[in-house]
Amino acid sequence: MPDGVSVIICCYNSAQRLPESLRHLARQRFFTIFPWEVVVVVDRASKDDTWKVAQSFAGDFAPGQFRVVEESRRGLGYARIGGMTVARYEFLSYIDDDNWVVPGWVETVYRFFSSTPDAGALGGKGEAVFEDGHGPEWFSPFAGNYAASAQYDEAGDITDKPTHLLWGAGLCIRKSVFEKLMESGFEFTCTERLGPEVFTLVSMRPAEDTDLCYGIRALGWRLYYTPELSYKHFLTQSRLSWSYFRRMTREAGHSSVFLSLLRTSTDRSLSTWKLNLERNWIFQAARALHRLGRIALRNPRSVVTMAEGSVARAQADTWLGFLKALFLLRGRYAELFDENRHRFIR
Repeated sequence: MPDGVSVIICCYNSAQRLPESLRHLARQRFFTIFPWEVVVVVDRASKDDTWKVAQSFAGDFAPGQFRVVEESRRGLGYARIGGMTVARYEFLSYIDDDNWVVPGWVETVYRFFSSTPDAGALGGKGEAVFEDGHGPEWFSPFAGNYAASAQYDEAGDITDKPTHLLWGAGLCIRKSVFEKLMESGFEFTCTERLGPEVFTLVSMRPAEDTDLCYGIRALGWRLYYTPELSYKHFLTQSRLSWSYFRRMTREAGHSSVFLSLLRTSTDRSLSTWKLNLERNWIFQAARALHRLGRIALRNPRSVVTMAEGSVARAQADTWLGFLKALFLLRGRYAELFDENRHRFIR
């Protein structure tokens, strides 16, 4: 692949959110000459005018610099693969349809990868923009749940941090690394092969981005974070009610089963007896119940309160969601654990 930047936006029913994101991309400023493009990947199942709206922006970019392609497979992960497949350039930058990137976004991606030869992936900093001009009073402690804050305290190599690595919003990857992953048999942990009940339950699927990060790390590449790569995350009123947020935390709990599985199954430091323990769904359930119990003991009202802004309530919802998804996966947990260890530990 020639060095350059392919910005990829994966869309599903994005007609209302997409225009402002494309306007910010059209305002990019450059001090270095290099090729770049925008690829909008539209889910075929979209029921609105996403395709038509996207095509209407072709005139805002140079000839051949803007494309709209269709993806027939369901799920964000497949949209990312589809965008990678058609991308013309080596540096891929995935932004969401409600991300408004800074004017120097594309050049920052290009300069960073060009000057950091061991970087396989790069992430940036989010900032919330509210539809009504201001967010709810309870928002600040939960900004990270919306990918609308700093991911880390400091810029630099975060490969070995004990976290879930980089967010999908603004995730940038070398195309050659992504291709190498696919050649090695990479696939996302949560797919329709797990059955419609599990696949539908884990609707947020942040584990797909963590899948990619663990895969990139397993190939020997490093992961970096820089707040210079910043975007504004536009949040509609409908996403900022406390009831919506609680539903989002429960869904995050569903997905965290896969995040936990990825983290432990790829831990090279685990002894044999610890590995056998971690691959046991009953052990995982007992640990989740213990943590839920500690939350309830510290704040007994956390499991019954409806009060807005309760951190304990949000934590309890997350663990309840975790337990629900874990129970559905109980017959497959050890198998998935072993699959991921074989896939990522080489």
